[in-house]
Amino acid sequence: MNASTSALESNPIWTSDSRRLIYVAENGTTSELHRYDFAASSDTTLTSGARDYSASLAPNGESVAFFRGGRELCVVSMAKENATRCIAK
Repeated sequence: MNASTSALESNPIWTSDSRRLIYVAENGTTSELHRYDFAASSDTTLTSGARDYSASLAPNGESVAFFRGGRELCVVSMAKENATRCIAK
């Protein structure tokens, strides 16, 4: 979704309104979650600086659960950028 990087993009998840897409962008040894908004043609980085993968969108669409580094289960808010909370190790 982000044409300005050479990151490998995978694991797309549509939001329930089909206006946004959550996906993983891998670049070297890191991977981060992104949200692409088709209506606004904008890409937002939801997480950064780690190895984040296996995203799952909450039924209410307000947060995304994901694994970080194979050791933590984390949740990021869709409303606040980089508002990540890791809840299990």
